[in-house]
Amino acid sequence: MNIRVVKDFAELHYAIVHLYHDDGSPPLRSLDARVDGLGRLPHSTVARILNGRTTPSREMVRSLAQALGARPTDLIHWEKAWDRADADQRSIQLRRETEKSLRQRLTRTAP
Repeated sequence: MNIRVVKDFAELHYAIVHLYHDDGSPPLRSLDARVDGLGRLPHSTVARILNGRTTPSREMVRSLAQALGARPTDLIHWEKAWDRADADQRSIQLRRETEKSLRQRLTRTAP
């Protein structure tokens, strides 16, 4: 998947998993060492991300992409993909809150 067309967290998850497999599915414990071993990629957190049980932070996406061999010039595209996914999620939440508010108003004003 082209990271430049990712628009939501489901697609971002797919892109991360695809990158992981393209890099030969390295041991999760080895990934942190690939980004200077500063504790940015705890193996348990990476496992939850790859299994789709948690949504990664923007920094986690960048670090994962870096550890999994994304070109340095592409790291900005991984960050932008996270930004688009986050904006999509916020839009969905706002829409739900607005719909809920409208339903409550209609319920209160119904005869």
